[in-house]
Amino acid sequence: MTTTLLTLLAACQPELDTVVTVTPDADNVTVARATLDRAVPGQAWIEWESATEETRATPADSDANAFTLLGLRADTRYTWRLMSAEDGADVELASGQFRTDPLPTNVPLFDVEGGDVEMPYTLFSMTSGGGDDAHSTLYVLDSTGAIVWYRLVEGLVLSARVTRDGTGVAWQTSAPTSAANEDDSRIERVRFDGSGYTRVAAPMSHHDFLELPDGSFVTLSTTVRMAEEDQVPIAGDVVVRHHLDGTDEELWNAFDEVPIAWNEGWELEPRDWTHGNGLAWDEDNDRFAISLFRQHQVHLFSGDGSWCDAVGGDGGYTFVDDPGFGPQHAPRFQDGKLLVFDNAGGGVSRLAAYTLDDEARTATLAWDRPSPWGDQILVLGDGLLLPDGSTLTAWGEQGRMLTLSPDGQPSRIVVAQAHGAIGRVSVFDSFYGE
Repeated sequence: MTTTLLTLLAACQPELDTVVTVTPDADNVTVARATLDRAVPGQAWIEWESATEETRATPADSDANAFTLLGLRADTRYTWRLMSAEDGADVELASGQFRTDPLPTNVPLFDVEGGDVEMPYTLFSMTSGGGDDAHSTLYVLDSTGAIVWYRLVEGLVLSARVTRDGTGVAWQTSAPTSAANEDDSRIERVRFDGSGYTRVAAPMSHHDFLELPDGSFVTLSTTVRMAEEDQVPIAGDVVVRHHLDGTDEELWNAFDEVPIAWNEGWELEPRDWTHGNGLAWDEDNDRFAISLFRQHQVHLFSGDGSWCDAVGGDGGYTFVDDPGFGPQHAPRFQDGKLLVFDNAGGGVSRLAAYTLDDEARTATLAWDRPSPWGDQILVLGDGLLLPDGSTLTAWGEQGRMLTLSPDGQPSRIVVAQAHGAIGRVSVFDSFYGE
């Protein structure tokens, strides 16, 4: 990677000269660092824009001598300004230009069709290969579909989420074997500026995870027991909370809550009984959801373990105005509703939203967004509602993300140029948190 270095001498005040150096990050071309040879008294920040992008800015900081510019496009020339607040007015202290490097050749690219969308940034993962050869890339796209952040990961990543403080990304890596032939599955976390990397061991975890307000993580993990009748191993799912003190707490176990019965996963070794594939947390009601692919169910359970029920299959909730979902992926609580990506959907995959009535034990269809082309996928799938009433859906095995207008028409399509499976998606407003 080439390094672009620009140093400018600018008169900040008649009696003070400040040297500003803007250097693209050596590990990520979407990040640049501005350093000053001395701190600017009072509040200061960096503004920047390109010929095709609106002005953005770092957070203002007091007596700072360094700033990090995030969310840059690759191979793009930017104009920057060092700004300060003086006597209630914004004052330009220095300015200049720099150019970001092209994306590394090992970062998979996308084709984008359609216009801008009403969401600043989209975070997701894409995985290629399988088993020990699995490798993944985490991405952030801007409103035009341009890549403005990325990270390469060795292992299978199907879920990445913005950290609760909004300054970075956490993701679940499934890595069933390592050099020591031991399970190396884990939760990883890093700030957008590349600092603060941490990892939490989460043995046998897969597919999805959650970060709770106290900073603990909840994972979906595999547990195996022997079938009593023929002593064949059966793989089920357990939901585990990883506390900050290093202890683990079991929140839910399929062997305690789901009747064991034959399904199409019985032909696999071990028997793929529940095939959990998604987690969600309803913060307003302190309840969790786990999607069980084989049972065509989303199980709901309280945070304290005192209550459990299920939507779909032979669960306790009755569908209203809808035949039901299944198999399915990626439950999500949003806008007072339970969202699921219904893979089958009567032959056409769709994003479906249900209003739950816990007293009546009903799940009433509020709306759905089927594939406009009649597609059906069975590997992965996710979706969410955008503020303007549009929906963003990820079409797993197709390596495609689709934004649908409120009337169900495609407004933007993002398609991977090389084969890969897209995992969970989320949107956020700023690289700098709240």
